Amino acid sequence: MNMILNDLLSITQYNNTKIKVLFNSDSIFENILSAPDITSSTPSKAESNKVFNFTYADIDYELRTTFNLIGIAYQLLSSNNNSNNITIETEACIDNSTFYSGFMPTYTPILKYTGNTAAIIESIENEANKTIMPLIDIRKDGDINNYLEYGYDNLHFLDLSVLEIMRNRVYRDSIKERRKKERGSPSRPELPGEEYTSATRGEILDLYIQISETTTIIPTIRIDTTYPANSDDIFYVNKMRENFTKVIIRVMGMDNFSININSYLLLLASILSDSYIIFEFNSIQEAKEVSVLNTIQNSEYSPQIIYAKETADFDSIKREHGDNYFENIALSGYLRLKQYNIENIWFADYCGYERDTATSYIPGMKPNAKLHLVDNKDAKKICIYKIKVEEERGTGKTKQSMIYLVDEYIRKDNINILYLDPNHCDACTELYNIESLSLAKSKSICMRHNGITIAKL
Repeated sequence: MNMILNDLLSITQYNNTKIKVLFNSDSIFENILSAPDITSSTPSKAESNKVFNFTYADIDYELRTTFNLIGIAYQLLSSNNNSNNITIETEACIDNSTFYSGFMPTYTPILKYTGNTAAIIESIENEANKTIMPLIDIRKDGDINNYLEYGYDNLHFLDLSVLEIMRNRVYRDSIKERRKKERGSPSRPELPGEEYTSATRGEILDLYIQISETTTIIPTIRIDTTYPANSDDIFYVNKMRENFTKVIIRVMGMDNFSININSYLLLLASILSDSYIIFEFNSIQEAKEVSVLNTIQNSEYSPQIIYAKETADFDSIKREHGDNYFENIALSGYLRLKQYNIENIWFADYCGYERDTATSYIPGMKPNAKLHLVDNKDAKKICIYKIKVEEERGTGKTKQSMIYLVDEYIRKDNINILYLDPNHCDACTELYNIESLSLAKSKSICMRHNGITIAKL
C-alpha cells in the first residue's frame, strides 16, 4: 500500500472523536477514536492507537491513527496512489455505546396509520436494544377496522384527535350495490363522492373506549397552550379520566405555554403521575424547548416526558439543490438536552419523515421518487434522494423516476454505505435487493430503516 495522506490535527478538548474519510465531500468511512486518558502517569500511557481497513470503489484503504495529548496523527494508505478529492475530518462526539443506553431509555416512533404500520413497528422492535413505545395516529375512520384486525397488539399510544368520519358511507355502500345490479342500465346511478367531517369529542371518546376493550392502548389528548383549557376541554378531560387511568398529552402548540399549561395539568392531576406528555418541537428554538421542559420537570407533577421533532427542516430541503445530506436536528436537539441537565426523557420522531407527510397519493400531488435514509452508524445525519425524471416533471407520475432511482442509485451502489448497508437491517437488505419501488413501498422501507437505526443506538 502507498501513503496518500498524513497529518497531525491539534485537539484542545479530549473527548471521544469521530474521524471521517471523505471523497468529494461525501463520507466513505467513519469511526470513533477513544480519547486519551489525561490522568495517565506518562504521555505514552495516555496514547490511543487504532488501525482501520476499508474498501471504497474497489480500492483498499488502511487508516492508521494515534490520539494522544498533542492531538490526532493519522496516515491514510491506499492500494491506489491517487489522493485526489480525498480529505479527512474529525469532530468531537459522545461515545454512543455508553451515552445512548442511559440517556435514551425509550424510543417512540410516531406513525400515521397505514396497512404497513404494524410491520414497521415489529421490525423496529425486533432489532431494538431499548424499549419501544409507538404512537399510532389514525386520521380516517375507515382505517379503524383494519387497525383492529391487523394492528399492533402490544401497549401503545393511540391518537384519534383529528379523526375524520365519512358521513355518507352507508349511502355510498347502497349505491355501490345498486351499480353492481344495474350494470349496463341507462338509469344506473353515479357513485357520490366521499363526505368527511371531523369526529366530535364524544365520538372519539366512544371509539377509545370501544378499542380499549380488545387492544392495550393509552389514549391521546391533544392540547394547544395558546389558550387555556375551556369548558369543552374540562368536560372531555373529565370523561377521559373517568374511563382511563393513563393518558398521553400531545402538546401541538406552545405559545403562552408557561401561562396556560397548568390549566390542563390541573384537570389531570389525579392520574398525571402515571401518564405521559409529548412535546412536538417542530420549528421551535432550543431556548424555548429548554424552558418548556424545565417547566414540567420543576412542577409538582411527574408525567413521563417525551421529546419529539422532525428529522430535518423539510421545507428548506424542498428548495435545496445539490447536497443531499442534512443534520438530524431531532436527534441533535435531544442530545443537547444533557448539557442542561434535562434527563430521563424519551425520544420520539416520525421515522425520518414530516409529521403530516402524505401516506398515500392525493389528487393534485406532484411527488418525487424519494428515499429518506438516516446514517446507520449514529443517526446524526439523514440523506434524502429526490428524483424526478424530465418526462414526469410537473405531473403526479413517478413510475419512470422510481425506475431511475432503483437502476442508477440502488443497483449501481451509488448510495453511500453509511446510509444503505445490506448488513445493517432487514429494511436495508430488502431495499438493496429491490426490483421495483412505489411511493408507498419506498416510504415504508425507509421508515423501517430509520426507526431501526434509532432503536439500535
